[in-house]
Amino acid sequence: MKRILITLTTITLIAATAAMAGEGKDNREGKGPREGRPAAAGKLPLVPAPLLQKLNLSPEQKTKYDSLAAEFDKARGHWLAANPADEKLRSDIKAAHQGGDKKQAQELRAKAREQHKPLMDLRKTYMNQVVAILAPEQKTTLEESRRNFRDKADKAGKRRD
Repeated sequence: MKRILITLTTITLIAATAAMAGEGKDNREGKGPREGRPAAAGKLPLVPAPLLQKLNLSPEQKTKYDSLAAEFDKARGHWLAANPADEKLRSDIKAAHQGGDKKQAQELRAKAREQHKPLMDLRKTYMNQVVAILAPEQKTTLEESRRNFRDKADKAGKRRD
């Protein structure tokens, strides 16, 4: 169970970091850097669509998952509304990264992770409920997917445990 929670946290952090790294790359007039990007922090689905397909949920499981995903989206929306993004922190991280100050960037990212800890805990709570509706072979598929993701992240040097 602890591995699942660590994996979910890692996935969320990597996705958030990747979203921040791509900021400003698609700055067409009238469109902000994050607009329309579903993988931006706080917009990731509870379980990515390709993994849902691999899990091959039964109709009953699909109904339960859809309900949990809707509840999660609503709870996440409330949290995001109550905790707006810290744009100054985001720009400070970007400036430290661009300036080559790795230590400062790491400290700022740690601060950002701490600010988003309640959101990560919310995701963990809902993922535990998702795991509870899975059959043993589906749990194995989920764990294998997480392990593959961790391995890829480790090879890319992007994991920060």
